[in-house]
Amino acid sequence: MSYGSNFRTFSAVYSYNEWGFLQWGTCEAGNLFPARLTVSAGETYYIQAGIWYPDSQGILTLEIGFQPAPPNDDFANAQPVGALPFSYSSSNQAATSESGEPRPSCAYNEALNTVWFAFTPNESRSVSARLSNVYFSTYLAVYTGDAVTNLAEERCADYAQYNPLAFNAEAGKTYYFQLGSQYYGEGGEYTFELDYTPPPIASFWYWSSDASIYDMVTFYSSSYDPISGGFSDFWWAFGDGTTATGNPATHQYAADGDYSVWHKVQTPDMRTAETSQVVQVRTHDVGIGKFSVPQSAKAGQTRSVSVGISNTRYPEAVEVVLYKSVPGGYGFVGQLLQTVLVRPANRTTEFSFNYTFTAEDAAMGKVTFMAIAYLQGYRDALPGDNEVNASPTKVAR
Repeated sequence: MSYGSNFRTFSAVYSYNEWGFLQWGTCEAGNLFPARLTVSAGETYYIQAGIWYPDSQGILTLEIGFQPAPPNDDFANAQPVGALPFSYSSSNQAATSESGEPRPSCAYNEALNTVWFAFTPNESRSVSARLSNVYFSTYLAVYTGDAVTNLAEERCADYAQYNPLAFNAEAGKTYYFQLGSQYYGEGGEYTFELDYTPPPIASFWYWSSDASIYDMVTFYSSSYDPISGGFSDFWWAFGDGTTATGNPATHQYAADGDYSVWHKVQTPDMRTAETSQVVQVRTHDVGIGKFSVPQSAKAGQTRSVSVGISNTRYPEAVEVVLYKSVPGGYGFVGQLLQTVLVRPANRTTEFSFNYTFTAEDAAMGKVTFMAIAYLQGYRDALPGDNEVNASPTKVAR
């Protein structure tokens, strides 16, 4: 029922019983949204039409028509799904609900404007159903059973035009899809699509990217599901004989090396994917093992300051910067850059500085030297021993 009026109207439909008038459906802006309802044979309905705004007037046109229910309105007449991919376009505007029809778990109200589809796969495989060309609030549920009154829900998707419904279908088993409207008075054109679910894509990343034996490495799954269904399970094998589950996962390696890390994901409908990549563990670590400064000096005297760098792992390029105490902090003295070879733990590579003590040093009576070692090209795994303050040097005039 609709209007062709040239002013803003409303329409409402009523029936009459012993308790008075009973309104059917919702009150609509008649010349914008037609009023729709399911009528019963022999029942008398009263149509009320009026102005939406005061002082509105014009020509009122009333049109009444019947829209037949879709052929797959009832469970017993469910539309068969043929070979996949399958697509079916129709409207559920005039669809009804039958006695005993289930309300799925994701429906906001009882079953409204429902239509049905039946699918019997010839192979066990994940399939996904979705809606397209839809402009109303929907739900899509899938059931097993042999009658509308004894159906068991498998899964349900709210707003199925945005959330595809995926599940693992068994060969030879018949599945029934129920498409319905979430709200009273809604419905319209739709396209129902069913196809085999594409596989997910497994991927991951980890931090720190320059892992050492002192780091707790965190592994993050960045896997992708083409239907946005998410993942239910995550598995990891870290390449050194240890494993983990969940996302994210953490692991600390005991030794440097190249480790092939394996990762597998699984979706709620049992689709899986896996991947692997090599994680390099390299522990770069140098430290200040010795710091030799004179115990005393005089203003104008040049003395040697030596910084010994320890390194037991890989040849490294190291820069050592020497500072001295000044009022309010430290001042720059000099810097040296050189290669530090691998040596036993009790031996160091020397960085030698010459410093001439000043009258200002003598005025303060002492100087405290500070050395900082900077590893070049790599992150120092244990930087805590890269900065050392020496004992104060007494300075006389």
